[in-house]
Amino acid sequence: MMNFAHWQQEAHGAMSLQIGEDELRLTPMLSGWQLHGPKFSWVSDHLDEMVGICEFYEGYLKRQAERRNGKTATYEEDLRNGFLLTASASPSGRFEVRIRLDGAIVGQYDGFLNSARATFVLGQDTIQGAELLEPVARRRGFGDKMRDAAERVTGLTAVPHGRNFTPGTLSSDAAKSWDRRAARREVPGYGDDLATKMRFRMVDLCLARRRRMEQKSLDLLHALALGEKTGCALMVGFVGERPVCGWGIAKNGLPIDPSGVLDQSHLREGSSIFCQRGEAVRFKQMTFRKADAIVKNWRESVKRIHWEYADDMASLIASPRFERILEVTGRQDQLARSESMLRR
Repeated sequence: MMNFAHWQQEAHGAMSLQIGEDELRLTPMLSGWQLHGPKFSWVSDHLDEMVGICEFYEGYLKRQAERRNGKTATYEEDLRNGFLLTASASPSGRFEVRIRLDGAIVGQYDGFLNSARATFVLGQDTIQGAELLEPVARRRGFGDKMRDAAERVTGLTAVPHGRNFTPGTLSSDAAKSWDRRAARREVPGYGDDLATKMRFRMVDLCLARRRRMEQKSLDLLHALALGEKTGCALMVGFVGERPVCGWGIAKNGLPIDPSGVLDQSHLREGSSIFCQRGEAVRFKQMTFRKADAIVKNWRESVKRIHWEYADDMASLIASPRFERILEVTGRQDQLARSESMLRR
């Protein structure tokens, strides 16, 4: 736990860390731990397995925060024959490169700092963007000129989009251009680097697990089946008067959800998928009997998987393992309250 000594203790064993404008949250699950922050998340079975990824993400966000205090950088180069290149980069990491011929734009390269996910795979901070060259500016090496200029004003290496979890796709011509660049100089993500391939595989497996978690997260039928099986209270989410989602509530207020997430704040945030624009989910805690009366004919939609889930969770709740989960989260709650009193 010394690796997380500088993190803020939260309820139910969760921890948080504020870095500039961004917040990281590390929360226990019924099986494992989850890290989530701005446009990044990670899931692992054990807390000690989260140390490395938390250190990486913390470093990534700190470097972002430091860049925000920087200045806009600019660059200009005469490409001859009437072509002029200009480039600029903002402290946020966004950059803009233009090639003009007699004042008209014939080439452009716009992009931004890569995401934490791509940065993890590539092993370093990089930039990527979309390129466009008019026919008059092609076959002159201007594609590489624009990438070189972007690297100069950002201080970071450019990589193609659509690879290693960067967004977008490459045309066949653009892919060939990047292949030629990688043959002449180092481009992160190219070649046979085993470490890059291993990190790619780690992200791929983590995303697959996240997708499985999200498929059943907040499912109201799972919550109702659990309530009937165990008699536990339920948290039900409503859009207007219509019940749309929910989870079970175990001892000391722990949410019981098919995703395994024990963080109510995270579950509430995830409820936005049940809303149309301008709507919001309103949550009410209630007994199973009340929920049963409100959600009409729900048993007609329940399938075997819902009852199997309820049986599995009932067994878990009655097990020594769940008592250990309660013990850990309860101990963390006491620590959080103690630290809160010391800060007053």
